[in-house]
This record gives sequence, structure tokens and C-alpha cells, in this order.
Amino acid sequence: RVDEDDFGLGDIEIVPFPTLQQRDPNWLQRLWELDWPITQDVPSFTERTRPTLTEISQMFQQSNFLPNGYVVAIDTQTSGYVGMSQVYLSKATAQRLETGRTGVLRNYRRRGIATAMKCTIIEFALQSEVTTIRTRNEENNPMYALNRRLGFQPLPAWLTYEKIAE
Repeated sequence: RVDEDDFGLGDIEIVPFPTLQQRDPNWLQRLWELDWPITQDVPSFTERTRPTLTEISQMFQQSNFLPNGYVVAIDTQTSGYVGMSQVYLSKATAQRLETGRTGVLRNYRRRGIATAMKCTIIEFALQSEVTTIRTRNEENNPMYALNRRLGFQPLPAWLTYEKIAE
């Protein structure tokens, strides 16, 4: 069992999505506000546009969304949402979970929050019927090193190509 005290998180609580929905009537708006700064810090070779509130809400309606596989880190002193992590069912096989984005607001980084969220997600996965959790990271992203420390094994690299119309 993952206990926040094991990570020395202090005033940070890791909250599963169903609990978040029960506690906070503004959970969707607050997750939307958290999503954009985290998304902007994910390495990408294309320019991003901010998803709308409707687009964010649709994520929670997908058939492969796992409510207990989605956690949010909350600063209990400010009630602010400071991080999120998730896994979802693979569309390829029911025996695999795919990780979604894990991220922490910049001023809360290097405190073990991402590790605690990932461990909570892994604990959830271990209690399910899946045999594999797959994640994807750009090799220079700090999340890559965290995933390696947590036991994820690298697969062969992949490349993405984009045809640009002239």
C-alpha cells in the first residue's frame, strides 16, 4: 500500500478521481486549469493548442478511462491541484494499461510528488487483471529517468514523421 508519509510529501495528498469528484464540485474546471501548464512542459516537436473544457471533460467519458487509475496531487494548505497522473486501458489488449501524462506544477517539483502518484497508479494496476503497464517518454524528459527507477524497461525507439503539404 502506498502511503504519502513514505514519500515525505508533507502537505501534499494524493487523491483518486472518484474521491476528487465527491469532494470538489469544481473538479473539472480545476483539472482543466492544471492540465495546460503540465501539457506545455511535455517535450513535443509540434506546437500545442490548449484543449477546451469540453475536450478535457470528454477524456473522462472514454470507454478506456479508469476512474481509480487517475490521481491528483493536492496541496492541503492551499487546496490547490498541483499534479496529476493516470493509466487507462489499452485499446489493443485488456491485459495492458497505458500511462497517460504524469506532471507536477513547476514550483512543486523535486519533492517526490510524481513518484508518489506513479506508485499509487502502479499499486492500482497490481490489484487489477493486467499484466503490463506501458509508458512512453522522450529520453531527455525527467519522467524517463523516474520511470526507469520504478522498473519500466525501455523498448526500441520509435520515430514520428509528419508530411507537410507545400
